[in-house]
Amino acid sequence: MSALSSSNWDRRSVLRAAAGLAALGPLAACGGNTGREGGGSSGKSLVQYFHAYGEAGTQEAIKRYAKAYDEARVTTQWITGTNFESKLFSSLLTDNAPDVFEFHPQLQLIKSGQVAPLDDILGPVKDDFNPADIKSHTVDGKVYGVRMIDDPQFFFYRKSLLEKAGIGVPQTLDELAEAADKLTTDKVKGLFLGNNMTSTNYALVWAAGADQLNDRNEIAYHTDDVAAALKTYRRMFTSGHLLLDAPADYWDPSALVQGLTAIQWCGMWAMPVMQKSLGDDLGIFPFPSAASGAEPAVYNGGWSMFVNAKGRHVDLAKEYVKWLWIDQ
Repeated sequence: MSALSSSNWDRRSVLRAAAGLAALGPLAACGGNTGREGGGSSGKSLVQYFHAYGEAGTQEAIKRYAKAYDEARVTTQWITGTNFESKLFSSLLTDNAPDVFEFHPQLQLIKSGQVAPLDDILGPVKDDFNPADIKSHTVDGKVYGVRMIDDPQFFFYRKSLLEKAGIGVPQTLDELAEAADKLTTDKVKGLFLGNNMTSTNYALVWAAGADQLNDRNEIAYHTDDVAAALKTYRRMFTSGHLLLDAPADYWDPSALVQGLTAIQWCGMWAMPVMQKSLGDDLGIFPFPSAASGAEPAVYNGGWSMFVNAKGRHVDLAKEYVKWLWIDQ
């Protein structure tokens, strides 16, 4: 599979920036200013929580959209570092909890009544969403949360290095292991799966023809094919052909861009940096088949926006979420 065209990516990046999906680098949170002093035409205020994204240009976008909302003063708090979840959960127990926040679908938040159902704002546009996103946010027939980002993850590679080694794009997991072997030199490792090799867990199971759970919510990945795929991973780990100590983990494209590896698992969020650095030398392919008859797999990551059902202005918060993530 060839690299995506620059025109396609430019359109996607513009849309994402316009929607304010990400933040630029580490930003200080808003400190003691909760933004509840009043604002907008309603005289009311809302607070939204985001973790600090690493993509350029969207810090300004999210603030611009928040400022443009006429019905309330919207204050954004960017949570830096790796403590977003703990800071969010501790905040939800206080009077200064956010009115809206990003997170992942979690049954505990729903069962505890922490997040509000959003069927009234999502109902008319449910068919516009990926069915899997609606399903993953639905409990007892009600939909909780608006999926903001669908970010698929792939293997990205240097075309010139594969051509020099005389190998094609791997179609199976065994071929990926062979490619890692042939691409490894005294200066470049053949493959980067992340520093702890856990970033591809879901994709590996799917590519082996299995799943995490079955229809009865029972473990479904204890199959011979998944075991065989894990043995291949073990063989790659001990072979010396994997990059295991990169300065940044898989989510950062620097390992590929700086020539530390020939193939790297990463996400679409890193495409602008990779395309700018590698141009036409950049290629992309899904997680290859890991069992006979199994299909290649793509892991779709992302974030969703939730409304705090215990907040002060639940209806206004829902209207803001509708305005920002549906109307816009």
